[in-house]
Amino acid sequence: MKKTGGKKTGAGKTTPVTAALKGLGVCALLTILMCALSAMLIVKGILPQELDAAAGSIAAAIASFSGALLTTKQAKNKKMICTLGMSLAYALMLLLGNLLFIEASPAGALRIVLPVAVAGVLALLIGNRKQPKHSSRRK
Repeated sequence: MKKTGGKKTGAGKTTPVTAALKGLGVCALLTILMCALSAMLIVKGILPQELDAAAGSIAAAIASFSGALLTTKQAKNKKMICTLGMSLAYALMLLLGNLLFIEASPAGALRIVLPVAVAGVLALLIGNRKQPKHSSRRK
């Protein structure tokens, strides 16, 4: 009886679509939490009210970075397409939210899209780099 290698294929990795959906979920959850935190700080007077747009952009950038990094680490193949697709979907989600609920002008879209795009590309570069191989030491 011949034994097979017992090698797990794709251990800890998921399909690109599942990885992108997980990343998008993390983005949405972190955005809600950080926007609630910044709103609380503005209402209590710790942050001035003029910084609400900056706080939203920072929250979007941090959430996009976290979600893109998770997507890059989770995807087995097509990491670049998967991560950039997740960042694009997140940016569209934020733009639609601003247009529908806040009634922001479309001219302010760059304030939303630019941090998301930069954070997504940065997470892709960090998450996709090769780990250095350590030489085994003889004892």
